[in-house]
Amino acid sequence: MAIQQAAVTITGFVAGDPVLGGTDTFPVLTFRMGSTRSRFNQSTQQWEDFATAWITVKAFRALAKNTKQSVRRGDRIVVVGVLNTDQWTTEQGEARSKTVVEATNIGHDLTFGTTSLAKAQRNGTNANAGTDEASRQNLQNRQSYDAGSGPGADPYANAAGTKPVEFGITENDQGDQSNATRDQEHADSEVSAPNADAGQSQSASQKAFAGGAANATEEETDEF
Repeated sequence: MAIQQAAVTITGFVAGDPVLGGTDTFPVLTFRMGSTRSRFNQSTQQWEDFATAWITVKAFRALAKNTKQSVRRGDRIVVVGVLNTDQWTTEQGEARSKTVVEATNIGHDLTFGTTSLAKAQRNGTNANAGTDEASRQNLQNRQSYDAGSGPGADPYANAAGTKPVEFGITENDQGDQSNATRDQEHADSEVSAPNADAGQSQSASQKAFAGGAANATEEETDEF
């Protein structure tokens, strides 16, 4: 059974400095985000802004730590996540709620500038900023892992310049198919060939096989 969620993608700007809370084992980052829609007015030939929509964004675990180190107030960002409702009760006993976006992905909006990614180790350290021997060793291990466990070479990268390639079939697969075709042709020739040892012609051998199959079917039917 599928679980429906209100997945959203929001572009906008960070309205306030992100605040990191939670615990050491489960960090939670919270910040406000503003998103302003624009449209082009054909009459004035100018862009006009609609009212700004304000919403709270929450991030957890590694995303919370990395966002805290990467995002500042005023940054243009893109947030992908799901809508959720936070509910609580005030000291006066009043029930309150607000809509939040629980982010699964946060990044800078490259429409407005450039950025670069510094890979982080699982322990939260920056893989590109290691200066001691342990950090350098971690970086080497990470690079070795990326080289050995990456997606590998694209088997279709040079296909356009050589010959048409059927989608989903590599050269090895084509070789296997050729072998399978030859095996099938050999099997067909064995079935179609006359039985020389029994002194029967091709048609007689086939008739004998068909007759035996029919008799076997009749015997099985008689048992019931």
